[in-house]
Amino acid sequence: MAWNKKNVSSFIFLVLFAAILMGFYSIAFRPQNEISEAEQRTLQKIPSFSFGKFTEGTFQSEMDQAVSDQFVFSAEIKQLVKDFDNSLVLLTSSIARKSVNEITEADINNEKDVVLAEAIKEQTYNEAVLSENESGIVVLETNAEEIIYNESDISSNSNNSDIGILSSGTTDDKNGATPLAAEAVTAQTTETVKNEKYPYIYTEVIERYIYKLDDSGYIVQKASDPKTYDFDVYDPEMLEKVTYPKYLYLINSSMSVDFREPHKYDPLSVIKQYIKMDGYDELKFNNFEEYKKFFYQTDHHWNYRGSYEGYKQCMRLLEGDDVKLLEPTGTHTYHTIYNGSLARDNALKCSTEEFTVYEFDIPPYETYVDDEKAVYGYRYLYVSDDDFPHSTYSNHYGMYYGDDHAKVVYKFDNPDAQSLLILATSYSNAVNELIASHYKETHVLDFRHYRKKYGTPIEAQSYMEANNLDKLLIIGDISSIGHKVR
Repeated sequence: MAWNKKNVSSFIFLVLFAAILMGFYSIAFRPQNEISEAEQRTLQKIPSFSFGKFTEGTFQSEMDQAVSDQFVFSAEIKQLVKDFDNSLVLLTSSIARKSVNEITEADINNEKDVVLAEAIKEQTYNEAVLSENESGIVVLETNAEEIIYNESDISSNSNNSDIGILSSGTTDDKNGATPLAAEAVTAQTTETVKNEKYPYIYTEVIERYIYKLDDSGYIVQKASDPKTYDFDVYDPEMLEKVTYPKYLYLINSSMSVDFREPHKYDPLSVIKQYIKMDGYDELKFNNFEEYKKFFYQTDHHWNYRGSYEGYKQCMRLLEGDDVKLLEPTGTHTYHTIYNGSLARDNALKCSTEEFTVYEFDIPPYETYVDDEKAVYGYRYLYVSDDDFPHSTYSNHYGMYYGDDHAKVVYKFDNPDAQSLLILATSYSNAVNELIASHYKETHVLDFRHYRKKYGTPIEAQSYMEANNLDKLLIIGDISSIGHKVR
């Protein structure tokens, strides 16, 4: 039989259709994958059927996710689709925006005019003039002082008062790192801070979503006025019913701090109007250089220094200034470039930093993930400097510190200690273990997955009563405590 174009097309269609069917039906018979090496995350397995889960709809949603996760070459297909989508976004963005290299002298002069105008409006300045010194650095001169807007100057000057760096004379021979809190950065505690301005230009990398301020490799999201948020992610009425001690810890990030005027917004003050707690604290930084010490280049999460600072602040919030804190035993750097969430989700490759963590001596404990005893996270896969799961877009934060689940319970051998409930998203993954080491039991609930898994919203008071928990702590950045509505 002669094969014409129609026969060939039909044959190819049938082969592809058969391959898809075989890939689908093979899911039920072949071993289930635990993690995706390409995506570097935990995969959903085929769920067991129960009438209760079926009527709640959780069985259907888990099955849908399992088919997506367990399908043959699913991760590779998703990556191809993501690369294609982002190539279109980048193409559109490149047409719509100017790159840093394309900024004209007129653009720079306009930005100077804006900064000058804002400076003149400040009552503290009687006279203000923008000029350039011999090095080409933009300078704001006033009759009272001279403020130099240059990152190297900010960095060097910040060692005097803005940030305290704890030093140690010993090093970790194995990793060549300074142990204990040698690199730990203490947050700014001065209440009265001058509202300085910096002439950064938010240059679009991904249109209206990702920006860069300099050539350091850092990409950020843009801050919005906290008054444009509704802080009802955790039902305020539900929280008011909690009779146990309750606390909130805010992680300021690029979404709540405008680096041109770092103290322009005060999101915690706005949050306090919505959410009534017994105590509050926050991670703060005074400028973009301080931000870089706490956060990854290309990931929205805090890095090992930022999360350790958060752990210390949370424990002092919960237990007072005299609480005995864990100290790092060393710093470990894995030899891979970490393209974090902002890069990974947009197929960007602008990071230059390696994935680094603090190491601790933590007593043995058990973890239960969604009510099943299991090891939380894949830290055990990080064997050495060069032996760990890695690809261009490896989610090292999620792999090392643990994925997001509806419920993770930590049980330590601390019979005389109290127990704690943490309400948080992925930001807390890096500190859950450290905080939990101080308590008998620590339950961590993620509202994004809890209702889907258990069929009901989080009711903190009844949950704490049922599980004999003593204190409540909410951890999150502005976008995980509230949602933007205006």
